[in-house]
This record gives sequence, C-alpha cells and structure tokens, in this order.
Amino acid sequence: MSEPTACPNCATPLQGRYCHACGQKRIEPEEQRFGWFLRQLLESLTMVDERFLGSLGRLLFRPGSLDRDWLEGRRKRNLAPLSLFLIANVVYFFYPPLSDLNLSLAEQLAQPHGALAQQLVSARLEARGIEFEDYALQYQAEATNLAKVLVILHAPLFALALLALHWRRGRYFVDHLAVSLHFWAFLLFVVMVVPWLLWLLVTATGLGSKALLQLTLAGIVLAYAWRQIQVAYAQPGWLALAKLPLLLAGLVAAHLVYRAVQFFAAFALS
Repeated sequence: MSEPTACPNCATPLQGRYCHACGQKRIEPEEQRFGWFLRQLLESLTMVDERFLGSLGRLLFRPGSLDRDWLEGRRKRNLAPLSLFLIANVVYFFYPPLSDLNLSLAEQLAQPHGALAQQLVSARLEARGIEFEDYALQYQAEATNLAKVLVILHAPLFALALLALHWRRGRYFVDHLAVSLHFWAFLLFVVMVVPWLLWLLVTATGLGSKALLQLTLAGIVLAYAWRQIQVAYAQPGWLALAKLPLLLAGLVAAHLVYRAVQFFAAFALS
C-alpha cells in the first residue's frame, strides 16, 4: 500500500509523520494490524506505555529531571505534571487513608483553627442535643471521604512557597505549580510504598522501631526535595540546602491550610 501524500483528516499535503495543520499522525502499515490494536487497548486500560513508565521512573529516581524538562519547554516526551499527580491520587483512592491527612475531630480541635472549631462544634452539639462521641462519628465519615479529594490543595499552596523562594527568576506561577505537582505525586507514591517496605525489613531483621521508620521516611522526602529543587531550578546544592528550612516551612503551612479546609468542609457536610 502506497503512503498517503495528503492528510486524510484535513487534506493538507503531508511533510512528515504528523500533519502540520491538524496534528494527526500518518497511519503506518503496522497500525493496521490486530496486534497493534490490542497493544493500544492495553495501554489505554492500564496507562502503561513508554511515556508513562519513563515519566514515573524519572519522577521516583531522578528528582527534578521532569521539572527541568518542563521549565525548558521539553514537554512532549513526558506526562503532564497534573496527569502524574492524578494517577498517584487515583492509586491513593484505593489505599487506606493516611492518618496525617485524615485527622479525627478531637485532633482537629487541637489545630491552630481549633478555637473556632471548638465553638462551632459546641454550638452544633447543643443544637442537636447529641454527645461529642456521636457527632465525631458523623464528622469522621465525611472527613474520610474528603481526605482523598482535597489532597490536591497541597499543590497550589506549596507552589506559592516555591514562587516566594524563586521570585527573582521571573517564572510564572504555573511553572512552580508543575514542580509542586511532581513533588506531591512523589510524596503520595512514597507514603504508600516505603512504609510497607520498611516494615517488611524490620520484620525480617528484628531491627528498628516506628520512630526509626518515620525518621527514615522523613529523610527520604527531605533528600528528594533538596535534590529536586537543585535540579529543577539549576542552582548549587548548598543554595538548595539553605532553602530547605524555608521549603519545609512552606510544606507545613500548606498542610495546616489543608487541615483547616478539611475540617470546615467536613463540618458543613455533617
């Protein structure tokens, strides 16, 4: 079969594998085979293709490389930052809620917004004539549902911290948001996988403790953040290290805002 000289979609003369007018790819002979169709179906159902695997590998093991590509305009070969984050979030939907992202009502009352929360809860208990323990169960049901939906709030909040730390570089907010989305996608994957691996190691060796596991996890996240910022923003390692405390403060601030939003949303729904 001879190769087409015009795009079958818009009839524009072809000058390569892709039409420069509408972007449609020229249909190759191998794409007419049933095996190719099955491979495309598998990739569509599982999202496992070369671009996904390559992007996931670089996200997990080459901190900042995806960000560097994004900031320098090399975006075609990688999944978009939001796509990677949403994939991580979809996986997290099938994972037991992380306690730090799903505080109980009593724990919420001990947060910086706890004074206002206490007033609201007390008024609701009096209005409904119920005990705190009974309402806490209603609240927790809504909070658990929201915990996995609202986790994306961390990304734009953390991006503000990145913007503040690198404002002299003249980058758009969306560039810092891309870096933030990559970081939170990595964080979700790590908190779902690493604790299990560490637990298996402790079980097999009999060495370690819960505190050691938590410190190890924190060390992995901080080391990743340091390297990601160093590579993403093309700056010396010492400068990225100097910014790490401010970066950590930004993480904490974003998380506190998330907790407040989660409380008020769950309170409104319960």
